[in-house]
Formats: sequence, structure tokens, C-alpha cells
Amino acid sequence: MIIINHGTVSGKEVKTRYAHLSKINVKKGDKIKAGTEIAKSGGKKGTPGAGTSTGAHLHLEVLENGKFANPENYFKF
Repeated sequence: MIIINHGTVSGKEVKTRYAHLSKINVKKGDKIKAGTEIAKSGGKKGTPGAGTSTGAHLHLEVLENGKFANPENYFKF
């Protein structure tokens, strides 16, 4: 799992968490810029990061002040 601390955004402490990864390209303490490839998605059955899933996917969580938030609030459609 990768956790990125985005600092204060609109008055809230924001962190994102990424799981079910087959390869991690960053290490603890790295400064990440927008557009940086931080990992490769995983989750395909029988591969690293799969857990009990049956297909490749990325697990994304957004936390605001330590509580789960809707990730859609951070995407422009």
C-alpha cells in the first residue's frame, strides 16, 4: 500500500491510499509530483497484490481529517 499525504486542502488534511499493487515505484519519504507513476496496478488472481480479488484493479481511498471521503470529489469529469 502507498499512502500520500497531500497536506491541507480546502482546510482539511488530505491523504490518499492505494492498494492491490503489483509493483511499487516509490519509497517512504519520497516527494511525489503530479503525473509521477507511483506503482503498477495489481489484483489479478494469483499475482502480487491480489488478496482475495478475482480481477486486476486499483483500490483507492481518500481520507479527509482521517475519515473516508468520496474520491469522486477529487476528480474532474
